[in-house]
Amino acid sequence: MKIIGLFCLLFLFSTNAGVFARRYDRELGDILYKEFRTELEKTETGKNFFTRFDSAAGCALPRILIQHEDKQRLALFETPDAPVPALGGTPPAAVAGRPATAASAGRETGKIYFNAKYLEEFFESRRQKQSLRKSDVMETLYAKPDLRKQFVSSAAAIYLHEMTHCLQTCLYPNYKYDVPQENAIEFEYEAYFVEDMYFHEKMKQNPRLLKDFIRGAYEDLYLEHSIGSYLALSLDLDMYKEKIWTRYSREENYLTIEKAEAVQKSKIKDSKISAYAAGKFGNYLRQMVGLDRLSWEKTRYHKFLEDFYKKFWPGFSAEALMFVGSTAVEAKNYPLALDCFSAADVNSAKLNINPDKFEELKRKAAMTILETASFIKDHGAKMETLILFEHFKALDNACKKTNRPFPAGLEKPKNSNYRKALKIFLKKSAEEKDSEKIEYYKENMDYLMGVLAAGKI
Repeated sequence: MKIIGLFCLLFLFSTNAGVFARRYDRELGDILYKEFRTELEKTETGKNFFTRFDSAAGCALPRILIQHEDKQRLALFETPDAPVPALGGTPPAAVAGRPATAASAGRETGKIYFNAKYLEEFFESRRQKQSLRKSDVMETLYAKPDLRKQFVSSAAAIYLHEMTHCLQTCLYPNYKYDVPQENAIEFEYEAYFVEDMYFHEKMKQNPRLLKDFIRGAYEDLYLEHSIGSYLALSLDLDMYKEKIWTRYSREENYLTIEKAEAVQKSKIKDSKISAYAAGKFGNYLRQMVGLDRLSWEKTRYHKFLEDFYKKFWPGFSAEALMFVGSTAVEAKNYPLALDCFSAADVNSAKLNINPDKFEELKRKAAMTILETASFIKDHGAKMETLILFEHFKALDNACKKTNRPFPAGLEKPKNSNYRKALKIFLKKSAEEKDSEKIEYYKENMDYLMGVLAAGKI
């Protein structure tokens, strides 16, 4: 999950800034909600989401706040302390067993938080370009509509992700409250997919922005986050879900839907023993009702998610891969272009690509392989080792996926580069502390070790 919104309990730079934040946090939150909604509803994905949200019974709109924290997350929806009985009946009774993570972090529940640390970074890059004075994030957002507009445009996809979690709390209350952990990992699949569908529409409306980002002419930490998820979804649905699974299964307060049900069943067994021993059956009966609703919600959510992927993903992936691949070629980002076109080629049968589009796709894949080979021959000697590695790896994989021969004259340079890259990855992984970078190094080391084991280098 992430952190969204605005909040006055920030680590402020001065007493005056603190007074400013406390005075305007609610007004600023209201402004941001309106501007985020306006931005999101420029797309069909945004309109469809708010139609669902507005029609969800008893789903309260979360305030947008800001809080500084050291964790590497941009935004967060803090689950409410008490469930919203959107489906009727008595709210689950097991809320007291949930870890008080919000209180210990100084956050209010039922709110969307943006991490002030990253807001400061976002505005710092713009201060350098616009000669802005360094000031409190809250003051900047409130007093400078032009910068606020940039923030809203960049962070709208992340806000939508957190709003999706808010909606899940209303639609599936027992999963959020009948188990000790706060979140089911499977809820992240939906949140990321909704975010990425919106991001795709946004990029189609502004292809120049995507092109500038791909060729390194535009920097934006919120855009960087969103584009990584968007590309992963476009390339491979199963791998996309696997990456989400791997990330969240290692975090506290996350568990699978099946594990949530198993935990609740175990609690009921203990509750039954206590009920018979004490002659008090109220809590036991409430938990039994909660388990029935939990099982019903599991079935309903799995059906929704299955339909969601089957209905939207094939068309989304085909369009996104063609769009991003073509933009990447224009920007001369050949590794990305190769990944897109080869993935679309391999997955064409399940992407519902019509015959004419499929032939166009195969031509683009073949031409991109030739262009990449030519680019490496002309510029490879001047490239940094790891940048050249990304080109060779993408070219290698694209040729294998599309059953095309590896370009003549590049086999020896590729093997030499692979050996150098492996040494660098081994060294960097031993020194790195950041978990995401370690994962990146490990992924590439595994790839190179596999090539080495096959006797190819």
